[in-house]
Amino acid sequence: MKDLVIDSSGWLEYFTEGKLAGAYLKHLRSPKIIWLPTLVAYEVYKKIK
Repeated sequence: MKDLVIDSSGWLEYFTEGKLAGAYLKHLRSPKIIWLPTLVAYEVYKKIK
């Protein structure tokens, strides 16, 4: 099992249902450990609040 880090652009693409949301969803559904750095969480929060 591999660890996975998705950057803020990936999360924003997923949450806003952008063109690449399906590609990110494929990775989010796979049984891996997904790391969410604090800075990435903050950047996503600032964009979608």
